Amino acid sequence: MGLSIVNLVLGTDSGIAGRKVLMTGANGAYGSVMKTRLEALGAEVATAKSGVDFTPGHYEPMREKLQWADLLVLAHGSRTLDCWNANYTTFVDLIETFVAIGRDRPSPPEVWAIGCEAEIFARAGKLQVQDYAKSKRAFMARSRGFNRSSKLIYRHIVPSNFTSSGGRGLMSAETAVAVSLFFLRRGFAYVPVTYTTLALWNYLPFRFGPTKDPQQPAE
Repeated sequence: MGLSIVNLVLGTDSGIAGRKVLMTGANGAYGSVMKTRLEALGAEVATAKSGVDFTPGHYEPMREKLQWADLLVLAHGSRTLDCWNANYTTFVDLIETFVAIGRDRPSPPEVWAIGCEAEIFARAGKLQVQDYAKSKRAFMARSRGFNRSSKLIYRHIVPSNFTSSGGRGLMSAETAVAVSLFFLRRGFAYVPVTYTTLALWNYLPFRFGPTKDPQQPAE
């Protein structure tokens, strides 16, 4: 037991080695670094691309990969185009499909989903940013139910802005992934990757707030 506690504190026995990981968004700044780090930790990583391997409402090509995987990492998304489908619909549908496929497994499937501090904003600037924030808030509300479900192990990652193709941030994608893995390897279900502290303030609403099943906002 002592060794297990030491490993937990140090993050040296993460359970990542030997895992079969299916990752979306692996070509992005965060996803590409996460893929490399997971492989370095001994995981076998397969990838799926939004718009190629799956589209909203069409996930049949993903079934074989979802059956193979025991960990699903969702790191795709969009800040400007079709935000609702990119950041809400496909996240929810892929999680629910993965859980349904894995319902007879001896241990529940595990999901890591990348959120954003925009899910905490009440309003945010330009219309495109508002659409992005609405989709992120909707998924965060829905993810409370995943977090409380016995059908899966769900981990919610909430980073502050980091440098990517979408713009510069006050930390690099490498730093964002390193901080994420620090918490993930220690079993945290809510992972704040923040320099603004917003993600910290959001923990209690995430943990204890009501679960919701939002509908797509009217155009």
